[in-house]
Amino acid sequence: MLQPSIPGASISDPRGFVIWLWPYKITLTSNMKQEGELLIHLEVIGLDPPCDKCTELLNNAKDAVANTGIEARVEKKWTLSEEIRGKYGLLMSPALAIDGVVVTQGKVYKTERIVGLLQG
Repeated sequence: MLQPSIPGASISDPRGFVIWLWPYKITLTSNMKQEGELLIHLEVIGLDPPCDKCTELLNNAKDAVANTGIEARVEKKWTLSEEIRGKYGLLMSPALAIDGVVVTQGKVYKTERIVGLLQG
C-alpha cells in the first residue's frame, strides 16, 4: 500500500510497521493465520534459475527472519511469472516485497537492513 505522506501526519499499523521512502510512507499489513497470530510474508523476486544476487537476497531474508524470531514466510518467486507481473509489474532483479509492498529492486539488502524493516 503506497500513500503520499503529509508532514506531521502518521499512518498507524496495529503492529507498528511503517517504512519511510521519501516522499512516500509505506505501511506493512499482515496476513492472519488461522490461530490468530500475525504472519509476515516476504517474497524474494528474481530469475529462475537464481543468480548469485537473488540467492544472496533470499539467504539474507531468511537470516533476518531467524534473527528477529517473528512469524514469517519467505518465498522465492520468478520475476517473469504471470502472478508477479500482474501484482507488481515488471521489476528489476532481485527484488524484495514485504506483505505485498516492494521495498527494493535491483539491490541486495543486507540482513541487518531487512531486520530493521521487519522490526519497524
